[in-house]
Amino acid sequence: MPDLRPRKQPRQERARATFEALLEAAARLLREGGIAAVTTNAIAARAGVSIGSLYEFFPNREAILAELTRRRLEALAGRIEAELGEVIGLGDPVAALDRLLRAIVAAVSADQALYVQLLREAPFLRTLPEVRRALAALFALGEAGRARAGLPLTDADTALIGRMVAHAVLEIASRAEDDPERERLTRALVRLVFRMLQGRDPEPRPGERTAARRRGAAVRRPAARARAER
Repeated sequence: MPDLRPRKQPRQERARATFEALLEAAARLLREGGIAAVTTNAIAARAGVSIGSLYEFFPNREAILAELTRRRLEALAGRIEAELGEVIGLGDPVAALDRLLRAIVAAVSADQALYVQLLREAPFLRTLPEVRRALAALFALGEAGRARAGLPLTDADTALIGRMVAHAVLEIASRAEDDPERERLTRALVRLVFRMLQGRDPEPRPGERTAARRRGAAVRRPAARARAER
């Protein structure tokens, strides 16, 4: 296992500027070319510093990727925890869940290429405490639903729900905002998580009820015509 910690933290302003430039250079390389494009030489060149300066702060590229992951996931976990605290008391559980999941998707979408590369293409990063904290924030979603519904979900159940949500969010965030599939998947995720937490399907909203009736009628009409033609 490579060393995933910086050699040292910068203390002076100039050193902090170099440290931040290295992290930003690695992030840009990740977005542009994926993990394969991120080498220590490429990071140093993109940051405009010598390779010696890079090794002054980081022992390897894995430590740089780990520092990027820590920062992104600390911010994401804080966002999830804050949003969960705001929606937990809402009277409409479906609306609360919809708002929470959309907030998570929006946060990941803001830098989705980076999240996808870090969490899917660099498995060694999954051992970081910050990854566990982000997952724990998603597990809290399951715990909140379990408490509200009074269902006998186990810790393994809530852990599984948290991991499923994490993977689903990555998949949704990887789609363009104007992609109709993104909205369809978001609604499907809300329904699925609600069903797992509450043990029942959410009540359809007025607009959804009308759309469902139209879809049903559209399916029934051809079937009726086929029977009449026999």
